[in-house]
Amino acid sequence: MKVEFLYPKLTNLLGENGSLNLFAEIFGQDNVVRTCYPERPRFLSEEIALVFMGAMTEHTQKLILELLLPCQNEIRNSIAAGQHILFTGNSLDLLGEEIVYEHVGAVPALNLYPFKTYTNRYDRYNDLVYGLFGEIEMIGFISQFTRYEGEMPGFISSARGNFGLHDNNLFATSLLGPLVITSPHFSKYLLASLGLDTGLPHEEALLIAFNERKRQIKDQAPKLLDI
Repeated sequence: MKVEFLYPKLTNLLGENGSLNLFAEIFGQDNVVRTCYPERPRFLSEEIALVFMGAMTEHTQKLILELLLPCQNEIRNSIAAGQHILFTGNSLDLLGEEIVYEHVGAVPALNLYPFKTYTNRYDRYNDLVYGLFGEIEMIGFISQFTRYEGEMPGFISSARGNFGLHDNNLFATSLLGPLVITSPHFSKYLLASLGLDTGLPHEEALLIAFNERKRQIKDQAPKLLDI
């Protein structure tokens, strides 16, 4: 069973190396596929259990979109067929109709879902977010200067709204974390959906950290727990 990291040298901002390291420990280094830019995604032509892509710069967004746009229909078909995919940070932006940069204008995105992304680098939002995916508790960090308009099939519901989209086995969210470390309950769910029920590496420590963050939210901003 393999995990594919899409362009890991370019999409590892804001702590996402932690996600890469945890997945490598779970799947084993021999089962890690590191697809380097400008290679074509391997999951489109071979059996990959899980595809992961993290946060990136705006320049990298444009480069990756140019690379992925010719694969648009293949990616859509792969999602429909049940491919497991986890996108975090501004990887989410790639899935909409277009990304509108404040000084450049609109850049076509993959147009897989009916939403648009608008950037404003002078209006950054940083915070800790508590939310639910169904009954699964999730905590992640947010550090973004984007807003979304349109419709997304909801993923993480919170007191501040929905964070990301969930469609079949695609999970995409603007939350960081790294999310698989800050949200161990979700990580266990994701692995179980792949047929991996062996638990997480360092699971006890991850759960202790989760409960401590939740306690901090309860002490400092209890209304964020009211969903």
